Amino acid sequence: MKQIEIPFLEQFHEDIKNGQKIMTTRSKRYGEAGDFFVLNKEKLTILAVFKMRLWHIAYHFHDAEGFGNPQGFIDCWNKLHPKRRYAENKQVHYWVHVFVPIFEEEKP
Repeated sequence: MKQIEIPFLEQFHEDIKNGQKIMTTRSKRYGEAGDFFVLNKEKLTILAVFKMRLWHIAYHFHDAEGFGNPQGFIDCWNKLHPKRRYAENKQVHYWVHVFVPIFEEEKP
């Protein structure tokens, strides 16, 4: 288990904190299961890292990405990746990182 860095836009910080965003899709792998990162003093652990096509993420996991619908995910992807724009027929797989907060046990 090692500490990693995953950059997030400010707009996602609150959704990550309250558990509405538990997944992030990236063009490169940032870590592996068991690694952790810190966001606004909160420690989060990576549960799983795997590859998936964007259309599958947009239509089946947009909520885990913090979006209310597929178009929200698609619009954000296109804004962040103007050269790697979303296209349903793309055969490219991207890295999915699933994460949850680490709750430290309180000591008596």
